[in-house]
Amino acid sequence: MRGALLVYRGEDNCQGAIPIFASPDGRGSMLPDDLQHASSQLRSRLHEVKTVLSGPAASTDLIATKLTGLKSYLESAAVSLFSRDLGPMLRPYGVEIHKELRLLQIDLARWQASRRADTQQSRLTNIARRCDRLLGYVDALQQADAAGR
Repeated sequence: MRGALLVYRGEDNCQGAIPIFASPDGRGSMLPDDLQHASSQLRSRLHEVKTVLSGPAASTDLIATKLTGLKSYLESAAVSLFSRDLGPMLRPYGVEIHKELRLLQIDLARWQASRRADTQQSRLTNIARRCDRLLGYVDALQQADAAGR
């Protein structure tokens, strides 16, 4: 949160107030900068995977590369970022995103472990559905954040 100020919305004495983050340029947000960036990056990566999975006859190597990249990203940062407490207004979104990210990790591990072509295809279908669900939650989080400003 470089350059961000902690501001409270609610009571004048801050009791029962909801902390929001206001950047120096005056835009208010309930999400810290690192989580705003993470949600945008997650959204972008999920769209890339969805594009590859829904594209016409994508090569197995391209699918493997995109899914391995997504798995690395999830292991490195995304899951832990979305496990933080986001405050009362955004908490439901954070909980659902965190849950779906953990389930996506399991889906990716199952895809990597599958050997038969029909099993791999089934796993890819599950991954695509999970990506759709996650995109919906990330969009909802960003909309809720924008509405709460």
